[in-house]
Amino acid sequence: VFRRWLGETGLPVGRPFFVSAPALFSQCLLALHDELVAHVRPDPVIAGNLLENGLHEIARRLAGDEAADSVPENLLAVRRWIGTAPARKVTLGELARMAGMSVPHFCARFKKAFGQPPVACLLAQRLNHAAYLLADKNLNVSAIAARVGYENAFHFSKAFKRHFGRSPRALRRERHGG
Repeated sequence: VFRRWLGETGLPVGRPFFVSAPALFSQCLLALHDELVAHVRPDPVIAGNLLENGLHEIARRLAGDEAADSVPENLLAVRRWIGTAPARKVTLGELARMAGMSVPHFCARFKKAFGQPPVACLLAQRLNHAAYLLADKNLNVSAIAARVGYENAFHFSKAFKRHFGRSPRALRRERHGG
């Protein structure tokens, strides 16, 4: 399938090629990562489409279409930072400073680039990491809540249920049989 996608995009097969805008590839990989970790049952069609669309964007850039929108590196850096330590306490001001922007400008650009406000992205990262931690049966829900930055397990469970449509315990039973 991957070779077919490369062929359809006109990207070289069997030899390396230089991508002048690495942010494009990072953006594609972040979207693919989000699909794979944010859902109880990641959709392979969506995951494949995200990868294929990323390849088409890279091909467009290699063909010299500079009109192709890409996410600026400073926003990608903030997005990657958010994903590295979901429990870390951070303010919008700190995130905006990382990107070298004012808070309103940062919030608007972040939402345009990633389809959600930075706070929603941070909360989603926390909850996605919590879903991952549920595989460790040695951790109770309160411990997981604390590891992802929630001081109150009740508030964590409510946010988790809003995000995944089921409680942490229900998701643990569904995914891991216990």
